[in-house]
Amino acid sequence: MHSANHRKFFEKRFTISLWFAQVKTRFALILIQSSIWLLQHTSSIGSKILKKEINDTSDDDLIRACRQGDARAWQAVVNKYKRLVFSIPLNYGLSQEDAADISQITFTIMFESLEHFYVDTRFALWLATVARRHSWRLLERYRRESTEDDEDLSQSVTATIGFSSKEA
Repeated sequence: MHSANHRKFFEKRFTISLWFAQVKTRFALILIQSSIWLLQHTSSIGSKILKKEINDTSDDDLIRACRQGDARAWQAVVNKYKRLVFSIPLNYGLSQEDAADISQITFTIMFESLEHFYVDTRFALWLATVARRHSWRLLERYRRESTEDDEDLSQSVTATIGFSSKEA
């Protein structure tokens, strides 16, 4: 009985931890989507001012501000590195939709890793590495799916040929 209570306690604790992780991920996605929306709907003057602020702010300062929950810092990070992150999957021959997905994954991982990220690390290199690894994973998945489709096709052709030769 005592162990059953402990198990229930840990199951509840795990469920709560999982729920918080899901909320944190949803929050990151909302931030990314709102940043993209803001990028699409800001005036050119506002974007010029924002670009100037981004260039004047160091990565270390942006990371610290993001850790403190500053939405403008988050937007500045996304604005500063969106082209870099988006271009990596495209350079590997992936579609724009795949590049958008990988960008979203990369910025979500960044958001989730902010607390553990070393400030003196080269931030652009870290983001590029995350985007590159996810591009490789997606390419590998496509390759596996293509191989499986080819095997299925060859089996169906073999079965068809074998079936037609039995009729003759």
